Amino acid sequence: WKMLKIDFADHVARDAFEGYGEIVSFQPPEVRLRVARSEISRVCQRLIDAVEVRDLTVEDPPIEEIIARIFTERTE
Repeated sequence: WKMLKIDFADHVARDAFEGYGEIVSFQPPEVRLRVARSEISRVCQRLIDAVEVRDLTVEDPPIEEIIARIFTERTE
């Protein structure tokens, strides 16, 4: 997955971001979404078409989360 950080211009309700990915945080004018890597391009385009985006950042997951996931998968 990747993390999308979206800074939007207009007032947008939290539910407007449902269906784009997992809402990690919503603190207007910013929302953070966890999105599958394979969906990044499609989700970015849909968001740009749906809301007035001032800034959009695509980030890799924090290294701590990657390491934790590796250890969790090994113990399952």
